Amino acid sequence: MQKILIVAEGSLRYKHLRNMIENGHEEAMICRCSSMSEAAETIRSEGADVIVADVSSSIAEGDEVGRLPFSPTKGNAKQDLGYIKQYIRDHYNEPINNSKLAAIIHLTPNYLCTLFKKEEKMTVRAYIETVRLERAVFLLITDDMSISDISTEVGYKQPSYFCRVFRNHYHETPSQYRENRRSMERSRRNG
Repeated sequence: MQKILIVAEGSLRYKHLRNMIENGHEEAMICRCSSMSEAAETIRSEGADVIVADVSSSIAEGDEVGRLPFSPTKGNAKQDLGYIKQYIRDHYNEPINNSKLAAIIHLTPNYLCTLFKKEEKMTVRAYIETVRLERAVFLLITDDMSISDISTEVGYKQPSYFCRVFRNHYHETPSQYRENRRSMERSRRNG
């Protein structure tokens, strides 16, 4: 049986993707994960025959091209912030600043920051960092890319800065994280 891992946020998107994939692959078993870290752990536990369809940021409900149909909601902060979060997930490896994000939903950068902090309980910068680090963890566990290449892939220009941010968040360097996870996997398989 072919296994397809779906990394999706929200039940509507998951249902849409599940229907789309099941129509094309009748024998597919579909797993649902809410983050790249969880996806990496699922891949590890399911074995090597897992096909990864990283769709957390590439397909939206009702839009097969992969673009969100945006129209500001005039007062629905949660929905507007949903667009911002989706934009960040789609463009995490590009330079992102508050002015650019605020322009998407027609707010001032200061108001966006205040609103984001109030609704999400974290800053915009912290959210961007979280998305980038989740993707980095996924790559560290599932790929043999160099740390420098992973740094670039997830949107950090300087590998040293990426390593510092990663270490502050996970309390170990990216190399240590990779080696520790691989050691855990080897010991799980052997014992």
